[in-house]
Parts: sequence; structure tokens; C-alpha cells
Amino acid sequence: ILGPRGKKVLVIGAGDGGVATALLRYPGLEELIQVELDEAVVNASKQFMPEMSAGYADPRHKLVIMDAVQWVQDQSKSSKAIFDLAIIDSTDQPLKSPWSTTFFAALQKLLAPHGLLLQNINSQHGDVISKFRELHTSFSKRHLLSVITPDYESPYLLAMLTDSVAFDPYAVDWSWWASLNISTLHYHPTLHRALLSAPIESVREYIDGQDVTYLDARWKARWGERVDEEEEDEEDEDEEEAGAADEEL
Repeated sequence: ILGPRGKKVLVIGAGDGGVATALLRYPGLEELIQVELDEAVVNASKQFMPEMSAGYADPRHKLVIMDAVQWVQDQSKSSKAIFDLAIIDSTDQPLKSPWSTTFFAALQKLLAPHGLLLQNINSQHGDVISKFRELHTSFSKRHLLSVITPDYESPYLLAMLTDSVAFDPYAVDWSWWASLNISTLHYHPTLHRALLSAPIESVREYIDGQDVTYLDARWKARWGERVDEEEEDEEDEDEEEAGAADEEL
């Protein structure tokens, strides 16, 4: 989506190095700063998953071991608009400092006018999406991405945030992308539009702030009677089969 503008990237978490390794395949990327809390995760990945952690050896990569929430807040006081892309790949709630609107406002200051923030949210359950909606409200444009993954309940949702007025998630320079000749396993231009097709309940909850319990109630009101009728029919069939068996005996 960013095309050749994606020159400087911030990665928060992702201690196994997989995100950094994937990003560093792009030759136009000039610098990647990764802030990871637990150095033990980095060392374990280097030892046991060398292909995934290969990006750590790239000279464009800079690793910072500390609390990323604190790092972002510190950087926002002295730096502005320095990242084209920020990716948060961490636990649902940071292990040290919690997510807050203050943190996301600070991170917003570190993004260029065309900059994007991508964050994994989680699967659709509980009040996870509504909580992230509250945290992300400072961004003028918010989109949900939906992926199928064997690691979590699917669809697994990610948030893509920006303040770019001209941002269009469907406008991709595919000629530029193809010219890079980067082999991908889980992504292809034919999948791009599908990734932006999240469940309507998730979109309404995250974008509009609609209560999903209300949607669940409407679903039950519409389909509940039909389900009950089907269950009653099955019970009647079971009783008839049992009666027939008794007669035969």
C-alpha cells in the first residue's frame, strides 16, 4: 500500500524476528527499528529458528531492548513524523506498561503524514474489539483486516490506522510490487481485497461502536425460532424411531 514510500519502519514486539525478516526483503527499506521487551525471546529465536530470525543480522535492523510503550512516549517528545509504517505484534496487553490512549497519541506523532499503523487485535470474542476501538479513536481512518490462521480462532483481526486524507487501502501499485519479485506464501494480489473484508459485526463494533450483544440478540430473534423448530422435529423423529423399535420387539 505504501509502495516505495515505505523506507523507515518501527516494529513493536515480534521478538521471534519474523516480522522484521519479512519486511527486510524489501530493498527500498532503509531502516527498521524494533523495540522488544524480552531479549530471551530474541536469543531463543536466533538459536532455534534461524530462518525466521535472519533479519536480525541485516545491517538495516536496529534492536532496542526495553519497554516499547515507554520508548514511544520518550521518542515522541523529541522526534516527529519519522516512520512510514509502525507494526505492533505483541501480546494482547503489554507485559509491562498497558496500552493507553496516551501511548497511541504518542505513536501517532512518530508517523509521517502518509504513515500507517498496523496492530494485531485478536479474534472476535468478548469486548476485545470495543476496547481497541476506544484506544484507536485518535486516528481519523481505521480499517479492519481479516485473516485465517491456524494459531488462533478465525477470523483473526488486525487494525490498520492512518491520518492520511488520501489513503485508499485498495489502491496498490501492483506493477511496483511485481517488480520486486518477492516470493510470498500467505499473500498475493488476488487475496488483497479479501483481507479487507471483515465480518460485518466486527466492523460495526470497531468502526461504529455498535454493541455486538445487540447484534447477537437480533440474530437469535431472527433464527432462534427456526432452530427451536428443527430441534423439536429431531426429537419427534427420535421418539418415532424409538416407538417403532419397541413395536418390533
